[in-house]
Amino acid sequence: MKRSSESADDTSYRVERESPDIACFCRHYALRRHRYEEKANLGSMQCRADWVKYIGPIERWGSCNPYEGHFGSVNCAIISGTKQIQSKMMLELRSIDPTYAEVVPDSWKTMIATTAKHDKAKPFSNLDDYVNYRIIDTGAPFVDTLMRFGMGILLTEEEIETVAPIVKPCYAALGLANDYFSFDVEWKEFQERQSDEGAMTNAAWLFKQWNTLAYQVPGNIAWSLRCPQYHPELCDEAGCLLEDEAGPADYIRSLPSRGVRKAFVDAMNVWLVLPNDVVNRVKSIAETLHNASLMSDDIEDSSPLRPGQPAAHTIFGQGQTTNSANYLLIQAMDQVRQLDNPQCMDIFGEYPSQDEYPKMISQKTGSLFRIRDDYKNLTKDYATLKGFCEDLDEGKYSFPLVHALTTQPRNVQLRGILRESQNTKGMSLPLKQCVLEQLNQAGSMEYTHSILGKLMKNITVEIGPLEQKMGCSN
Repeated sequence: MKRSSESADDTSYRVERESPDIACFCRHYALRRHRYEEKANLGSMQCRADWVKYIGPIERWGSCNPYEGHFGSVNCAIISGTKQIQSKMMLELRSIDPTYAEVVPDSWKTMIATTAKHDKAKPFSNLDDYVNYRIIDTGAPFVDTLMRFGMGILLTEEEIETVAPIVKPCYAALGLANDYFSFDVEWKEFQERQSDEGAMTNAAWLFKQWNTLAYQVPGNIAWSLRCPQYHPELCDEAGCLLEDEAGPADYIRSLPSRGVRKAFVDAMNVWLVLPNDVVNRVKSIAETLHNASLMSDDIEDSSPLRPGQPAAHTIFGQGQTTNSANYLLIQAMDQVRQLDNPQCMDIFGEYPSQDEYPKMISQKTGSLFRIRDDYKNLTKDYATLKGFCEDLDEGKYSFPLVHALTTQPRNVQLRGILRESQNTKGMSLPLKQCVLEQLNQAGSMEYTHSILGKLMKNITVEIGPLEQKMGCSN
């Protein structure tokens, strides 16, 4: 842990309270004010300016300061402009100190994931669960991370665990104090929107609910006697059939995803500014078609894994998974009536040349990141997710392989291994290691990495004029 050499008096000064009436809170704590408050004010005003630029005007601002209060507003996922502000913040943090800034996104993602995962229609059943959630929900750990970033303090995992018993009660006190002082305002808002949310995220309200829980138990028992969740035999036959078709599709949707397609649509919409319903429809179509292709590809390639998890057909069987993939295609066609004719470009009697390869992948669903995936599939990082060099098992002519075959046309050993693996429908570990050695000797992995770097530079060059033309950075 790096410790700051500054004392409290170097960065702040004590402020005498004008009134002794502080409702018995923090009676023996000194009130201090930061000497560089104007920097926080400048950041707060910049956040307002970014909000107006990327999202639009607002009727009334919540406060002049602090900046982290405004930051909480840009966590709203339904407002596309917030993603631009979030990206800008992270880029500025990394420009100040890239090493320390790496811990900020992780804390932020934990806060967003915890809040988004919570079902606001269901009240908490006990105080411990609520406090654990509320600590993250208030953003206290995230603000703590920002404070440590500002002071140049980088804690190790062991140090964080050591101070956890100390800081957790502080976080909890902050959250419960907020519940106490904001209850009247939250109660009024809750009454106005009660049809949408069935529970308040407030300890005072929860204590009231816990004390009256006995009146809810009989109603819950009556509901449990007939609800479909506990009595699936009450479902009609059509619903059961739909479950069979949707099972593999639901499973593939539940697997981890990088969200590349959704992020790409959001990025394009910064310039196109399409209505949210249109954007969501495009995202849905892209995801539906992608999930259908994943299930079909895994069956065609006999792939046992789909990023670290069993492939759908290994759980539901090939027949049901095929039906589910076709069901997704029909769903997509209901939304889009005209589609390009799908073409399978994987199977070649001879390997394509380096010039033909980009044309081949341009008509595939993964064309935007195919060469990167080809490279990653042959690295150790990818092995833990999808298996070691799975492309070699499937007989794919990936970009590094095409380079090696093109630059070494007389490499009899490499050609022999590839020809034999097609007959055996797979490749043994020693043969895979031999192929990797051949690729490294041919400089194919290094060449592929350099091509990816050039493509990245080209993308950056192309984005610049687009940003100028659209009048908006992206």
